[in-house]
Amino acid sequence: MWKKLLFSSLLLIAVSFVVLDALFGIVLRRGERVTVPDFCGANETSLAADERFSVTAEYRYDESPAGTILSQEPPAGSVRKIGEDRERCQVRVVVSMGPETIALPDLAGENGKVAATELRNRGFSVELLTDPAASLSVAGKVTRMEPPAGSLLVTGSAVRLYVSSGLSEAEPEE
Repeated sequence: MWKKLLFSSLLLIAVSFVVLDALFGIVLRRGERVTVPDFCGANETSLAADERFSVTAEYRYDESPAGTILSQEPPAGSVRKIGEDRERCQVRVVVSMGPETIALPDLAGENGKVAATELRNRGFSVELLTDPAASLSVAGKVTRMEPPAGSLLVTGSAVRLYVSSGLSEAEPEE
């Protein structure tokens, strides 16, 4: 008789645990296994949707659009056990900040060839053009730039330097 009572009591406790866990999540799921999804190529905002993962992000410049996940650790498809000391699986990702931009320096008044060399050394594509509206300036000096100084550009962007054609000859006075 006491064996039946003991068995019934244990069965009732086990069923109660299962029911309470299903309804209220009272029992901690120690040792739950999760499969790490492929986050690469996704936008970092999509990481917040999955509560099973705690994400640490590192940021770097890349040709990919800003916010794009470039790599992850652990790799996609890995099966991880959520530890007893935490409720989430730790995932580290590298996220693109987009291409690095460089501020275009103010080269007005500089020698056109020297300015073009400086810009090429910074990774820009340079086109030197004569500025007919600036014929009263010293020949070969930068009169204006397109885009203007201070613009943030990606390496490889095109820059136009306009240089003066030189002082025009003044007509003699009578």
